[in-house]
Amino acid sequence: KKARIGKTALAAALIMCFTALFTTCKNNIGLGGQIDILPPIGEITYPDGGGAIRGSFDLKGKANDDDGIQSISVVFKNIKTKQMSQVYDVGGFSKGSASVEWTAHIDNEANENGYNIPDGEYEAIVTVTDKGGKPSTITKNYKIDNRPPQIEILSPDLKIRAVILRCADRLSIYPAV
Repeated sequence: KKARIGKTALAAALIMCFTALFTTCKNNIGLGGQIDILPPIGEITYPDGGGAIRGSFDLKGKANDDDGIQSISVVFKNIKTKQMSQVYDVGGFSKGSASVEWTAHIDNEANENGYNIPDGEYEAIVTVTDKGGKPSTITKNYKIDNRPPQIEILSPDLKIRAVILRCADRLSIYPAV
């Protein structure tokens, strides 16, 4: 009879332990929402990079992060010389938002020293940093051409009665009047 009571008590104790173990512990053990593992993602949406850019312009894009976007900055790197422009901080978006659309105004008007971003091929480098301090970069190539069009009269050829002009990098022939 004592052995039977002991086995029953042992079985009851095991049942209570298993019940306590499975009802008090969370089933979804993981890193939780406090750990930021993924960097922000984004894209440059404007300009598309198809043609040359002259003067001042707006660079636009989108960024997303599960932790929220803290800051966005833009710098232009000359592809040939590796020279970097000034850093343009992007404002106008709600810091901490998970999804933002941003605009950076790039002031590139002529001044006494020339242009802030001189003529050349550039890589726009956008750095997006989330609230946890994790950065990611987005890049897109652009051609900056601040030079105004130039016209050069090469010759008024009287035999063919035409004016030959070179405008920018194109050669054109016009009938003489």
